Amino acid sequence: MTLFPHARSFSCLTVACMSICALIILMGKETRAFENDGNKTEQKSTYGHHKKNKSINKKHGLKKKIEPGLIILPPTVVRGKRIRPAEAGTGFGETIFVDKSAGGLKSAADVLSDAAGVQVRKLGGTGSFGFASIRGSTPGQVTVYLDGVKINAGGFSSVDLSQFPLDILESMDVYKGKSPMSMSFSGLGGVIVLNTRRLRHPMTRVSIGYGSWSTARLGALRAEKAGDADLLAVLSMETSLGDFEYLNWNGTWLNQEDDRIQRRRNNQHLSVSGLFKLGWKGLGWTWTVMNDLFTRHQGVAGIGSVPTNKADLSNLRDTLSFHASRPIFGRSCTLKLVLDYLALRESFNDPQNEIGIGAQETRSASDSLHAAVMLTLGGIMKHLLTARIDAGWEGFHHEEILSKVDSSLKQRFRLALSLQDEWKLLPMLILNPGARIEGYFAWFGGGPVPGRPTEVIDDRSLKKPFWEASLGGKYVPVKWLALKANAGRFTRPPDITELFGDRGAVVGNADLSAETGYNMDLGLALDLKARNSRVHFFIESAGFASFTDNLIAYVQSSQSTIRPENVDSARTAGLELRLKLALWNTIFLSSNYTYLDARNSSSSPKYNGKRLPGRPVHEAYAKLKIKLTDRKWIVRIWTDLDYAGDNYLDQLNLKHDPVSRLLFGAGLQFVWLKKGISLTLEASNILDTIVLYDRHGRKYPLRDFEAFPLPGRTLMATLKAGL
Repeated sequence: MTLFPHARSFSCLTVACMSICALIILMGKETRAFENDGNKTEQKSTYGHHKKNKSINKKHGLKKKIEPGLIILPPTVVRGKRIRPAEAGTGFGETIFVDKSAGGLKSAADVLSDAAGVQVRKLGGTGSFGFASIRGSTPGQVTVYLDGVKINAGGFSSVDLSQFPLDILESMDVYKGKSPMSMSFSGLGGVIVLNTRRLRHPMTRVSIGYGSWSTARLGALRAEKAGDADLLAVLSMETSLGDFEYLNWNGTWLNQEDDRIQRRRNNQHLSVSGLFKLGWKGLGWTWTVMNDLFTRHQGVAGIGSVPTNKADLSNLRDTLSFHASRPIFGRSCTLKLVLDYLALRESFNDPQNEIGIGAQETRSASDSLHAAVMLTLGGIMKHLLTARIDAGWEGFHHEEILSKVDSSLKQRFRLALSLQDEWKLLPMLILNPGARIEGYFAWFGGGPVPGRPTEVIDDRSLKKPFWEASLGGKYVPVKWLALKANAGRFTRPPDITELFGDRGAVVGNADLSAETGYNMDLGLALDLKARNSRVHFFIESAGFASFTDNLIAYVQSSQSTIRPENVDSARTAGLELRLKLALWNTIFLSSNYTYLDARNSSSSPKYNGKRLPGRPVHEAYAKLKIKLTDRKWIVRIWTDLDYAGDNYLDQLNLKHDPVSRLLFGAGLQFVWLKKGISLTLEASNILDTIVLYDRHGRKYPLRDFEAFPLPGRTLMATLKAGL
């Protein structure tokens, strides 16, 4: 049996791109090692006789010309704060530059959990599923993009952020609440944009890492210029046994007598990812082609009290995008064309009936094709107008091998028109209105329901329009102070997985209604910087609220299955605070705090007023870093803490975890600039906390989700070198 039975549906383009990717890495002619600290880059002059020409100018009194046709210009050095895309508009957002995040074996899930208002919940250790929630939203309400390609498509509503290694990423933009209408889809909770690496210098870099639970990673990067074209290729491989120790309470959380410490089993994984990126300019256009391929095979450990032996899962994600842009009507107007394709494949096997509702061997295939035209027009009466037309198709197919149930293809078509304006009403005031109209046509062929072969659904279709609108404002009375306010209405129809189920653990619900929500926020940002640039202080504070009708939440329907259900309504309110301090370019402090009150406002008495599960009331993160520099080396030392308060794990609030958790981490990084070598040593959960105690002395396992334990102390070492 092949690892991916649906691999035949992939085009030869993916194989060709990966082959080119490997060849570029192995056959690069010229390499330059460099360290990009996320703020500035340094590049040598392309003129080999720059010093000689400078002396000739001085000797002969020449300022520009020393010979006909050759002009010698002095080198230009530009210094200043890097523009952060997510922080530039009226909304509250944060841009995280990956190269500034000292890390060895981290993924996007690990770094995003440090952002204010963002909660990343994991099902285990390295390589385990990691889902993001923004300001108390569900993971399905957070839209995730990779270079403009929407990843939560087809039958997979929640995006596993552990599938994106930092090797392929340049930065991550987090939009909380209101997000730009210039994107193809918004999110009820917010938007996360993963930006792949850009070519800055021709270079070759390799990395190797090893750590706890037999975790290892190999990586290689090659960037090259070929004429007017820029080529980038990145390969990454990771493996881990995941056999960490945890508290098994045997499913009897009221009886402490049968609790025991044991190792997680069937939690191993092997993943391989590759990124190929090509950019060039021609015919007045700027062209970019990107192909990102990720594949992983892993054991499915199951819940902590019922460990598995044989259950396994294989998945594959192939992302292909083509972008073209050019200025028209002068340089005040930009036209952008987008075409992208996303393929998701899953193969789940449970031959011994360890998970779900019987022995299973299932195959899931999800495809998404999307095209867009975007026009940006500036310089008209202090307006910056953006118009966008999107058209897309999604398809989902599910097959049960053992029960011989082959569900018919589920399809969904979408057409959307988005408009947005950035109006500089006054020199100190900016207004940002936006609107989107969407039309959906969904068709389901009917037939047996995956996971429930005795239940048959009739052929059905759905035609329904949706609309969204938002308004933001930004007032800047002085250059170091900004006041922001935003409000918007957003919708999310149920995806195909929620309607018809996924693999064995998720039972579908064909009667779900679309979610509709309103969110708003109000706050300020204070950015102070001393004239000598030795002291930089930044603080941002915001209050937020959201109201959602027909909220879709996964509810545990048995000990080993969950089912999506509509909660009549929910309300969320909270406060977030973000602070950064830099002293003498040596001491750096970053911290954030989030207070969240997320409650069910259902008409049902048993749910009304109950806290929504999986949303801690208090969350805080702080990191202190010291940077020591010399002409030949850089040393970084840091420590961090992660705090989470009370957290209910079910809708009735019966399983309450009354114990707050506080985890500590530390790290050391040494960079040898001349050789382009860096060594990073990291430790997370340094106190090895795997058991928590309440005031009565009762024990609780460390976890994000009910019955899925998290690991204790984890040590990692990573060596990177430029060749």
